[in-house]
Amino acid sequence: MTDVHVVLTTYGDLGWAIHSPQLPGLVGGRATADSIIRDTADILMFAGIGNLPEPRVITHEEHALEDPAGNEYLVRFADDEHAEERARLAGYAGAAIVAGAWSDSDRAQQRTLDTGERLVISAVRSDSLSWIRDQLREKDVATMIVIAQEPDEQAGPVIWNMPYSVPGFDSTDGYNPEALGLTPESTIEDAIRATMAADVERMGQRLPKPDRDVVHRELTRV
Repeated sequence: MTDVHVVLTTYGDLGWAIHSPQLPGLVGGRATADSIIRDTADILMFAGIGNLPEPRVITHEEHALEDPAGNEYLVRFADDEHAEERARLAGYAGAAIVAGAWSDSDRAQQRTLDTGERLVISAVRSDSLSWIRDQLREKDVATMIVIAQEPDEQAGPVIWNMPYSVPGFDSTDGYNPEALGLTPESTIEDAIRATMAADVERMGQRLPKPDRDVVHRELTRV
């Protein structure tokens, strides 16, 4: 079976576009959501989906947004069994973008596409790294976001961010995925745990080592 990731992007009043990494020749668009949804099957057939072995279509909705400073974003979420959670998280990201809540340091960790936008993918902890990769085109880069802690009554959720690029997992902190024990089959949960453990280890290496003689003298003086 071949997973075919189909991305439907809305540009507001400018209409909708469609693309798929598995169908590189696919170029299309429609003026409205109803028309792009209605015509997607025909567009995919014209693009050659029938030539792929047992194609299974996975649809992603993507919204083009801009922050007050003019930085452009694409916020994406899949329409699958986790669609409600993904859409909710994408909503948090969209609100942060429109409000200009992301700082310069936040944006510095969000790599840009060749076209200038920052791609943000709403993920869940059970997503595999290969599943994220398969929805990206060659040379695409993205920032995966996942809810690390659910919101309480006073605050919104804690959101965990991870840079990602083709051909695979990438990190602005310079971690090697193989060194972290991650593979294409590793999940976002695996990546979170591995990265947090590496952060703790790196932090420990940066702390000054205690003077063992001083510690010993202080302890024996009591």
